[in-house]
Amino acid sequence: MIFLGSIAGLCVLTLIVLIGPVFMGTILRKKPQSSALLLISVVVLVPLLSVLLYAHWGSYRQVQQAKQVQTHLAEVKASINRSGSRQTLISEFEQHLREKPQDAKGWYLLGKLTLRDGRVQEAIKALRQSNALKPNDPEILLALAEALMVANNNVLTPESQVLLEKVLEFSPNAIEALNLLAIHVYNKRQYNQAVSYFERLLPFYPPESEEGQRLLKIIARAQKLSH
Repeated sequence: MIFLGSIAGLCVLTLIVLIGPVFMGTILRKKPQSSALLLISVVVLVPLLSVLLYAHWGSYRQVQQAKQVQTHLAEVKASINRSGSRQTLISEFEQHLREKPQDAKGWYLLGKLTLRDGRVQEAIKALRQSNALKPNDPEILLALAEALMVANNNVLTPESQVLLEKVLEFSPNAIEALNLLAIHVYNKRQYNQAVSYFERLLPFYPPESEEGQRLLKIIARAQKLSH
């Protein structure tokens, strides 16, 4: 069995497996499958990650971390070539967690990977374990809420709603949580509450942008329906 050496190595590889296909899938309008395409997404993602971190947080430390990812690019490529599939990476995490079952981050990453692999119940189990080890972590709460939603045909469950509301207690500007809650209450015809959530999203979308214009129209429609 291939062993990546440390949870840090697993985290780097997981970041690229989870995020790389999203960037390339958006460009190509289809879900990338081959390891060759995955390697291309790595080359695109790593420099872009440094720019995004600087623009969003302006944190020297985070930019330096992104640069460290770039310096390990050759090693990551080799690991991907050896692993060959997400299933192999999942197996590596499972082995790691058998040895270090108290690793909350490891359970979180395993949950994210198994969810992307379509193993929803396994993902929920892993994310519940992560949440038990590290309660009230917004990242873990959000991932668990999303997994529960996927298990419920992409509709928020009461538990998911509670988890997302808790995310906002600790991270008031969590865009994903705000968006999911806004859509959920809008579909339940709770228009005043939907407006409240949508308005909290406005600072993240310039009013002249396409997204900003769409958001303003949704708010106007919800306000009209609330009367």
